[in-house]
Amino acid sequence: MDNTSFYGKGMIVDTSQKSNVITQFIGNPLTEIKRFYVQNGKLIPNSKSNIAGVTGNSIAIAYYNAEKLLSRIRIHSRCMEAWLP
Repeated sequence: MDNTSFYGKGMIVDTSQKSNVITQFIGNPLTEIKRFYVQNGKLIPNSKSNIAGVTGNSIAIAYYNAEKLLSRIRIHSRCMEAWLP
């Protein structure tokens, strides 16, 4: 999050080259989501966050659930707007 030197042409994950994205779902029930990149045979963990107060390089289930709820609210709001004159 907010790491502008991680993903782009010539950067750690070089967008001028082919790469694969791996998403790892951890726990049953789900407790964490991690993302990795594979480029030129090298496994690259997702970057650490540069946002104050946000730690780590994975998505905890609390964050995921909050984003899922916000997404539902946005969709509901758009549906309601469509019905307004």
